[in-house]
Amino acid sequence: MDSELLTLVVTDGDGSQLIFNLDQATCVSIGRAEDNAVVLPDASVSRHHAELAANGGRWAVRDRGSHNGTFLNGRRVAPQKSASVSSGACIEIGRYEIRVSVSGDSQDPSLVSEETIDSQDAFTVDADEPITGPTELESLEDAVPAARRRLRCLLAIEQANLELLGDEPLDIIYDKVLDLVAQAVRPDRAALFVLDAQDRLVRKAIQGQDRGRPMMVSGSLIERVMQENVAILIPCASVSQPGITDSLENEGVRCVMAAPMRYQKRTVGLIYADSRTTDASFQEDDLRVLTALANVAAARIELARLLEEERELIRHDHELRAAAAVQRRLLPRKSTPIRGYLVEGFNRPCFEVGGDFFDYLPLGNNRYGIVLADVAGKGLPAALLLMGVQAYTRAYVGLRPGVDGLAGFLNDGMLRYAPRNRFVSYVFFELDSATNTVRWCNAGHAPPPTIIRANGSLQKLDPGGPPLGVVADCSFPVLENKMSDGDLLVVCSDGVTDAANSQEEPFGDERLDKLLQSMAGNSPKEVQQKILDAVADHVQETPNSDDLTV
Repeated sequence: MDSELLTLVVTDGDGSQLIFNLDQATCVSIGRAEDNAVVLPDASVSRHHAELAANGGRWAVRDRGSHNGTFLNGRRVAPQKSASVSSGACIEIGRYEIRVSVSGDSQDPSLVSEETIDSQDAFTVDADEPITGPTELESLEDAVPAARRRLRCLLAIEQANLELLGDEPLDIIYDKVLDLVAQAVRPDRAALFVLDAQDRLVRKAIQGQDRGRPMMVSGSLIERVMQENVAILIPCASVSQPGITDSLENEGVRCVMAAPMRYQKRTVGLIYADSRTTDASFQEDDLRVLTALANVAAARIELARLLEEERELIRHDHELRAAAAVQRRLLPRKSTPIRGYLVEGFNRPCFEVGGDFFDYLPLGNNRYGIVLADVAGKGLPAALLLMGVQAYTRAYVGLRPGVDGLAGFLNDGMLRYAPRNRFVSYVFFELDSATNTVRWCNAGHAPPPTIIRANGSLQKLDPGGPPLGVVADCSFPVLENKMSDGDLLVVCSDGVTDAANSQEEPFGDERLDKLLQSMAGNSPKEVQQKILDAVADHVQETPNSDDLTV
């Protein structure tokens, strides 16, 4: 063992962590003094407090006569005495907790994986399916408490969308996610795990851990969640059954659930929650809400990860190129297939990054969301704000698939968290391909979307409310139109109508309308290309002055 990699995960009392990877180590000194291999700079730690030593293929921790003692898995190690340490052990020194891992362990040492999860009573939810309406109730007596529980959870999820809108470090986001989990489903304990660059699960945040003992969770439960991309609830009656998990029973757990964090069909981590009291058993609705929270968290964590990665490039004079790479990854790479329809999208930022975006969102039941947004301003600040709007559009429709209430929700978030000089024009279409119905909401977007009827007539879908982030407590009406064979729905950003030539003459609404009137019978791809060609012919060699989306 003395040739293997020893990893020590040191957690401070405030939750911050340090990781020491000690290759080829045979003796590791721990203490407050600077000459230790692991320095713990706090008055609760002696100058030379303890040491880890390898002997005969085993590790042992020895207390070096410390003032406040050394604790192994909750039990004090006698002064100047040694105690055997295995991978996954927890050593406490002063205000610090040290988790021990030896090479060969593939993931966080708090995971235990000897047992299996095979209970027929376990309830699962597909992590990629949006939350639907309330589950069926067995009796009217269940209706009121179930409604109250669901309302509490839905409010917590809306709060999550707002609370996570800001640009904050990952460590703060992790803790906020667990705070929101605590509000929504009220677990006794919760933990958040994230996949690292080597696809290993690493615990990033924890709540409710007992002082003096490590938090152990079921490795087989975690493995199933990660491999099958399902959220799992094991109710109270199942945890105590034979063959479920010894680790859960040893921890005093009576009910447990875990949900994968999914982003763009990828699992990036998971959220775990458990309860130790039968009076606080989780319900199926709790698992659905945990699943929604996990997906909200995944979107925000991935955005933060992307930004942190690109900020490294920014420090090396690649700010705009890095941000452009992030934005391209967030735009659809190809048109979404919609039965009976052809869809095309194009985006060209004014600079390397821009303030326009479009997206396609499957809503279920033959319904699809199509969104276009335009932030006031250009460049990196506009792009950062737009990433938040895009992420929380996806989060909202994942919870409430459809256009109803979406603009009002985003408007409230903009007013609370966005800079006061920023606003967003926004239009969302909910297309039902089975009934050929389009329900839509236009929040100050111009030029207005236009339906080109098969006979060549134009129908404008004018704004029903102001841009997002301008007026509080305003309404955003949802309207409806029917689509017929041969009809075209065209929406573009003001980068089309504002495109100016060398005489500073804009392309303009009138020129766009005249062009659209000639488009009946064309395919979406042809319409898109003719608009782009017309704008190019108008501006000639004049540089782009705004982002352009069609």
